[in-house]
Amino acid sequence: MSSSLLLDIGNSRLKWRLEADIGSPASGAQMSTGPDGLDLDGLLQSLSTPPTEAWISSVVAAPAQALMRGFVERGIAAHCARSLAALDGLTSGYSDPSQLGVDRFLALLGAHRRWPGQNCVVVDAGTALTVDLLRDDGQHLGGCILPGLRLMAAALAGGTDRLGPHSQVAKTAAAAPGTVADHTAAAIGLGIDHAVLGAIERIRASHPAWPILICGGDADRLADMLSPPCQVHHGLVLDGLARYAELARASSLRSTH
Repeated sequence: MSSSLLLDIGNSRLKWRLEADIGSPASGAQMSTGPDGLDLDGLLQSLSTPPTEAWISSVVAAPAQALMRGFVERGIAAHCARSLAALDGLTSGYSDPSQLGVDRFLALLGAHRRWPGQNCVVVDAGTALTVDLLRDDGQHLGGCILPGLRLMAAALAGGTDRLGPHSQVAKTAAAAPGTVADHTAAAIGLGIDHAVLGAIERIRASHPAWPILICGGDADRLADMLSPPCQVHHGLVLDGLARYAELARASSLRSTH
């Protein structure tokens, strides 16, 4: 029996899931952007079913290329997804569809597939945070990109002299539930929260009834602070990748190396 392994390579984490396990939580691991960022043999041995092919979504080149080579060396066909102008009822809102990050494209595809006929705001809260509007007919209306929570903290710590390491900020960022804080680490964390929430809610303001679908490493934290309706779905990119793979098997979408 054939089995497909789905992999989503982000800027700091790699997530994976067997295609047959759609709807189940993804597994994940910290990943460097270098070619040695993942123990591929260890990953393959951890799977319940040995894969016969792999489908990859990646926003960074080196780990994707290393994985593609690794799969081929082990006799596993490997394919990379790419952003398209339209697929499965989803239409990109970018003037140049190839410029839309493949993770955003697949999250939109996953949202459109899982919740057909639903207007929604799709948020991916990772190293970078993206916000995209998806109309009920599958038309992507565009979106925005801003630094994620940890990246904001790292930038502030790196660009100032006395605000402390961003690791400390990350641990205390959610410590102040109000609108202001009474010590520096909480003030930084609260300011970052306000910046991210403000961006999401400002985009949402023109579509106040649209629910938010949120994925990414900081999804749970943001969902607790966003106004409803808001739903966390960590496997949104992998859901889109599964649909992409399904359609690609019967078309010319394959990209094999």
